[in-house]
Amino acid sequence: MNTKHTKLALVFTLLFSCLHLRAAEQDNWYLAKEFPGSMDNEYGVAYHEDNATGVGKVYALMGNGSSAYVGVFDLNGTWDRNVTIANSRYYPRDLALDENGTIYVAEYAAVTCLENNGTFKWRTGKNASISSYGSSGSGDGEFYNAWGFALGTDGKVYVADYENHRVQVLENNGSFVRSFGTQGSAPGQLNHPRDLVVLADGTVVVADNSYLHYFQADGTFVRRTGSGRRYVSLAKDGTLLSDRKLLDQDGTQLQYASQLFDYYTRTAFTPTGDLIVNRGGLKLYKRAYRTKGLPVPNVIPQPAIRGISQRPGTNIIDLDFEIIDPDDANATVGVLAAVNGNFGSLSDLIVPAYLIDSTGSLIGSPIATNQVHRISWNVAEDWPQSTGTLKFEVLCQDWRRRVSPVDLHFLELPLAEGNLTISRSPLVSADFLNYFKFRLASGQSNINLVNGTIQKSDGTVLYNGSSVTTAGRTFFMDDLGYRWAKTVELSLAKEGATPGSINSWAAANPVQPRNLPRSVNELGFDTGNYYSGHHNQYGQYVYGSGGWWVVKSSTLGLPDFTPTDLDYNGSSYDHFGTSAAAEGDKLAVALSTNKKKVFLYDVNPTTGALQAAGEAVPDSTGNDSQGFGTSLALSGSSLLVGASQAYAPNHGTGAAYLYDLTGTPSQVARLTASDGSSNDYFGQSVAMDGDLMIVGAYGDEVDGNQTAGSAYVFKRTGATVAQVVKVTDSQGKQNDHFGISVSMDNGFVAVGAPYVDGTYNSQTYQDNGRVIVYKSDANGNLTETAILEGLLSNNSNSYQNFGSKVSLSGNFLAVGGSSWVWLYKLSANGTASPTSTLNLNASFLELSGDRLLAGNNVYKVSAEGLPTLLETFVHPVNESSGFNSGAMAGRNTILGTSSFYLPGKSNVGSAILFRSSQ
Repeated sequence: MNTKHTKLALVFTLLFSCLHLRAAEQDNWYLAKEFPGSMDNEYGVAYHEDNATGVGKVYALMGNGSSAYVGVFDLNGTWDRNVTIANSRYYPRDLALDENGTIYVAEYAAVTCLENNGTFKWRTGKNASISSYGSSGSGDGEFYNAWGFALGTDGKVYVADYENHRVQVLENNGSFVRSFGTQGSAPGQLNHPRDLVVLADGTVVVADNSYLHYFQADGTFVRRTGSGRRYVSLAKDGTLLSDRKLLDQDGTQLQYASQLFDYYTRTAFTPTGDLIVNRGGLKLYKRAYRTKGLPVPNVIPQPAIRGISQRPGTNIIDLDFEIIDPDDANATVGVLAAVNGNFGSLSDLIVPAYLIDSTGSLIGSPIATNQVHRISWNVAEDWPQSTGTLKFEVLCQDWRRRVSPVDLHFLELPLAEGNLTISRSPLVSADFLNYFKFRLASGQSNINLVNGTIQKSDGTVLYNGSSVTTAGRTFFMDDLGYRWAKTVELSLAKEGATPGSINSWAAANPVQPRNLPRSVNELGFDTGNYYSGHHNQYGQYVYGSGGWWVVKSSTLGLPDFTPTDLDYNGSSYDHFGTSAAAEGDKLAVALSTNKKKVFLYDVNPTTGALQAAGEAVPDSTGNDSQGFGTSLALSGSSLLVGASQAYAPNHGTGAAYLYDLTGTPSQVARLTASDGSSNDYFGQSVAMDGDLMIVGAYGDEVDGNQTAGSAYVFKRTGATVAQVVKVTDSQGKQNDHFGISVSMDNGFVAVGAPYVDGTYNSQTYQDNGRVIVYKSDANGNLTETAILEGLLSNNSNSYQNFGSKVSLSGNFLAVGGSSWVWLYKLSANGTASPTSTLNLNASFLELSGDRLLAGNNVYKVSAEGLPTLLETFVHPVNESSGFNSGAMAGRNTILGTSSFYLPGKSNVGSAILFRSSQ
């Protein structure tokens, strides 16, 4: 190996980590015990294990003022004994125990030392003795509210002297050694220090009312950080806890410990990482087991960096670390470095590759836990900078984890439709990042860090620097061996045992500190939110698109939807997917209306494979076909294309084009309104049912009312198409836009007018909307059977735009508005009864059989008209691409996104077929 001769001037700091995965109920605590008989205070708490017996006890200051004492408890919360603090005592604030069990107590005006059995050893302070708690003072060895304690690695006692704004250092016999710190707000000055800890390297971290201050053991100021304040505790792995935040040793926040009582909470760690809290009563928060509820628990291993040093005159860094794990003999580790400690930026990550002295064998292979290991890295081979600051991160998995990328707490839910075994909580984007980081750090193949992204060896991007990609989730799931939950499975799991509503309660013993799950239903399933959530119709905050649940097994027999890209590789501004239609196994997708082209496809009914079936273009590409593709309708072997801006003969009069698809698509007729005029926008909406067609003209002036709107019914007889009837709203007014949406099926016709004003209790609501339902005879003559309006009440708002979308299928009618979708059931004579509503803004709407497509959501509609969400579709290439058009027929759902970008080309457009398995 060649060694570069550049000498690096580096500053090395450290970070420690195991493979944190939010859904796995790990890197967390849960409330395990509340200690009966303990008191609500903010006084000191400590943990000590007897050297001889190995039994651990909790020591906490109880009582107040002169009645204070030390209470001793076992970890089950059982009181063991009380320890009296000398013959008198006054406002003890903190305590600490050395390795021999000697108890040190910080009091208002003194520091007291006791044997573990309570025998008095010494007391120091102004006028202090075994029988006197002393008086406040400011001289050396005098205290004015001694508030916090720490025992140093040098064997000395460090005391936070609150009102004197300093730290005093004592020998373990109580004699004064030195003090440091003065009152003030400048760096190096203190403002009422309350607490302190001593790191493994002797650094003293002091918490005052504003900062965490770092001092060398001799009192030399190093720096301060606003990440913590007031109180601080230190874990064996080097983690700090201050101001309800988990911090690394440099004070960088790792997590927010939301469960702690408040900012004044006193805490202490056990050697295994459990947390003892003395505030609101004495409590024990245990580290969560990833195998919670199983016979053999498996605690999470904790990496701890013990030292970092650079060999003099070389580029070699020695990193010493230990994996703390009480129930596993070995673990697998990986190491990452980050420039300036910026682990949040993949561009700043470094994967150490040039490990020397055979220390590379420690990476990715089982090594012993609970002992120190060394990795030696020739930094210059992987990092060409000549100077800078690096932080290190050790990631690990214990032996029980190596067969799986993540541990999930699965629940088997006994649902009415069958059994579902699903993860209790979701995975989120950060979980995938940690998974990929561990693969990188532990040297696993087929994954690389490239230009700030994580990629497969073939260049497929798995993590783009800020979020996981679709390919990344697929890669992860292939490794895991299960599958992602379907939308309907998630809906059923959230609903629990009561159909139609989501029941949730505050979680019992919620996992901490992220407080997941926030709420559970009666089956124990997490209905809370972590990322990109929203309030549902029940007022609950639920997960959004940023959470993915995992299914282990299911007997529900629900459909799968397989996406197929129509693979349009066109030019910029083609806007492929402007509109879409589906009928049986035929699909139609339009380009931008000024491109004047509709692509046709056939879907193989057995395999679902797509085959191009020609193109529909107008017989003239001049102004008389302007807006071609505004709307589409398929019925049997016929295609109807709206061209709402066509000159016929004046601008915006509009037209529609009928095509026969039995062979090569051929134009049958160009349809226009018998009384068409400028800006009618005839063709803005079209629908077909066999030989009958309806075309909307929302801009038509009716009885002097501009843009009141109308709709025209046509009938095809052979090669002839003739207008049958023109319909308008008899109550229509200016700007109602009747005809902006049309639908026809099963002898019914629906026409929407979304800008009709509504009246309720003598109050007018603007743009409430209206839909008129007609019954049609075989020749297309219409009889009005129902007038429907947006649902009004005293709580209604204007601009519901009821009727902006309409769709008929069988005896059901779906109506879309600005924020809702309404479902109606039609009687044989055409009257309509409401069955349900959906709180969503669907930019397109279509009923087909017992399914409803509302925007990118597809629902199954029961015989009573109640919808159940089956799937929420996302673009398989770019999930941020929203769909603006869609259609559905049987098992085929076609969705278009006309603004889709391709590399180097904008607004090319895209369309995806989602084929249902049943």
